[in-house]
Amino acid sequence: LGLLQSSMSSRYYLSSPLFRGIASPLQAENEDTKSLTLELRKTIEFVILCDIENLSMDCVVRWLLIFRAIFNGDYDDSDTPKVIHDIFQKTGPCRWQLRCEVAKLSTIVLHSLENILRDRNSESTQVALHQIIHHAGSFVTTSCAICVATSDESELPAYQKQGLRMLQSLIRTFAGIPDPADKNNNLLDDFVSQIVPSVKHALSYDIEDAEDSIDMEGARELYLSGCECFQVLAKEGLITDLHALKRLLKTVLPSGNILAFSPYPMDGDADLHGLHVKPTSFIDNRTSVLLPRIGSLWTIAELYIAGEMGLLQSKHLEAIKNDLDSLEDVVAINSAALAIDACRLKEISRIANLEGSEAPLYEMKSGLTFLHIQDVDIATKDAMAKSCASMACFALILILKLLQNENETSGKYSDLMSWTGKLVDVILVEFYELFDIA
Repeated sequence: LGLLQSSMSSRYYLSSPLFRGIASPLQAENEDTKSLTLELRKTIEFVILCDIENLSMDCVVRWLLIFRAIFNGDYDDSDTPKVIHDIFQKTGPCRWQLRCEVAKLSTIVLHSLENILRDRNSESTQVALHQIIHHAGSFVTTSCAICVATSDESELPAYQKQGLRMLQSLIRTFAGIPDPADKNNNLLDDFVSQIVPSVKHALSYDIEDAEDSIDMEGARELYLSGCECFQVLAKEGLITDLHALKRLLKTVLPSGNILAFSPYPMDGDADLHGLHVKPTSFIDNRTSVLLPRIGSLWTIAELYIAGEMGLLQSKHLEAIKNDLDSLEDVVAINSAALAIDACRLKEISRIANLEGSEAPLYEMKSGLTFLHIQDVDIATKDAMAKSCASMACFALILILKLLQNENETSGKYSDLMSWTGKLVDVILVEFYELFDIA
């Protein structure tokens, strides 16, 4: 860890992938140092995986306590392993970059913790839970602090994003577990007042302006992580207050004037129908411009479907439907367009990855929601893949609902109908993929 911190030279600056000042030489980005950092992180990751491969709760707790000490800078805590105290007495306080790398590593350990506690009724799980439950609150508090972390009054989106991922894992792990001090309440109930503002912080960015500022690089990915955390928070039943849900919901509901209503573009030119998302300025990061829309519509889709399945309180579902009422048509069309693009991208990737496969017969150069495939980065493709099934089902539900209130001879009826066949195809492909994986 000390060597990892040393490799993170102060010459590396947050926005170097996108910006380089006139007086800043190319060497300032120091690719060799970045490569060393990556190799060191992989080495530490390998050590962690070897240590926790048998899902030992003792090993998991030890690593989590080490990470907590690094995040909080509290090396004198009685729970902190002595080796960490000795290391950082010599190296001094951690850079935020090191804490960011450690946060990535902590998600590996938290995933193992989820696996250990998966079967809540087994005797071994109860023993393991007894070992970790008294530390759960401090882990949640630490994650919430990371979600709003700053350095010299500047936001740290990359670090905050890792905090949200840690928080998601902790919520999935400990939601529904009774508080040992009060059996009438759940363990996380006392921490909701910390968790909700932490998630709302990630959802409060002005996405259109965020990428115009050097210290806000990564704001779109942070927004997407906030959306994912909101989904987990709502579906695990931690948001019981209707007003708290409405405040969070307001941050993900798109404004009607940025979403276009359109028939399925049979002529192949989606840009004529206003479905393409266009950057707001010439310095905007084009490759991530779709992320806020994906996060927004995906979250609405997940909450809507969860509510229809009875996983949310009826008053919460009613609030979601009321806020969505005036936007149903444009939300349905844009969700459908994203789902269709995602399905095509996934299918092309699957064909290309088949063993012995030659170059795919069909190459996707543009889509319904983007003009050039080069304008879609890996994070956007991953988000589209994860949200594809939910948004396809959600879009079809809304379109079928809208069709019931439309005259069959109207133009809007035929516009809505033009999407249904494509959405059914996407849903069938997603079902096939689910069973193929199983």
